[in-house]
Formats: sequence, structure tokens, C-alpha cells
Amino acid sequence: GVEDPYWTPPPGWKLGDNPTQDPVCAGEIREIRDGLASLKREFEKLASKKEEEELLVMTTPNSCVTSQNDNLMTPAKEMYADLLKKKYKIEDQLVIIAETLRQMEEDMGWLKKTVDENYPRKP
Repeated sequence: GVEDPYWTPPPGWKLGDNPTQDPVCAGEIREIRDGLASLKREFEKLASKKEEEELLVMTTPNSCVTSQNDNLMTPAKEMYADLLKKKYKIEDQLVIIAETLRQMEEDMGWLKKTVDENYPRKP
């Protein structure tokens, strides 16, 4: 709870936010988390779509595969290679985002510690 009865939240502050955290940073962290969740959903969609395509190839009769092999395998291989490149790029971006978020959380902890040391709360 809040000890000061006259304390009012800063603009942009929402219920559940850290009262010592800058609301702009809190909003940016929220946006980053939403972006990560969106990237994870997209990645899962791509993975499930790839699994469906693999299942389709596995369930297609051999005679059909043989007749279609020359026409479909080259574009499929190109698509697969393209998907792998995109997957690796997304993984690299996720690593960068996670590292940035970790650094921001570390900086916020350092800032909070500095504020607490310089401006101790009155009992």
C-alpha cells in the first residue's frame, strides 16, 4: 500500500505499476512485452503451418509425390530456406530485445536504489 495519504499517481500510471517507476518506461516495457508476445504467436503460427505442410507431404501417395516432385520440390526448398532465414532473424531479434529488457530492468533497479538512498522515506 501507499503510506502517504496525499500521494497521487503520476500521469500515465496504471493500477499494478511500480509507483517509483517512470510511467513512460513502464509503457515502453509493456509495449516490448506485447511485441515479444506477438512475435512468439507469429513464430508458433509459422511452426504449426510448417508442421501441417510436412504432414501433407507425408500423407500424399508416393505416385503423386513422384509426378509432382520435379515441380514442387525446388520452390518448397526455397520456401524452407527462406523460412529458416526468417526464423534465425527473429531469434536474433528476440535475443536483442530480451537483453535490452534485462538491461532496462537492471537500470530501473539501480535508479530505484539511488532514489531510495538519496531520498529516504519518512516513517
